[in-house]
Amino acid sequence: MILDDEPLSCPFCDSSYLHHQQVTHYDRLEDNPDTTVTIVRAGLHVAHMMWPSETVRNPSSRRDGLVVQFWCEGCDNEPELYLLQHKGQTFLEWREKLR
Repeated sequence: MILDDEPLSCPFCDSSYLHHQQVTHYDRLEDNPDTTVTIVRAGLHVAHMMWPSETVRNPSSRRDGLVVQFWCEGCDNEPELYLLQHKGQTFLEWREKLR
């Protein structure tokens, strides 16, 4: 189901020409000291590893998270769309990619 007829727009320049290039999933049981990180990159590159929770960039401080990394045709920025869980709720927000 499509929620509305508008495509996603770059949070930097408002261009709707975004290309997703990487998806990172963070799987963490509540407050677990380790997080399973799965990365899928363009070209079918997949990485799956377990990391100490305090060292990963999980958008959720306590549970699961998902990051979709884009690149924008309009401004060449690489915004990241974060889906994160917090206290039983799911949030969606844009963040600037750390370089």
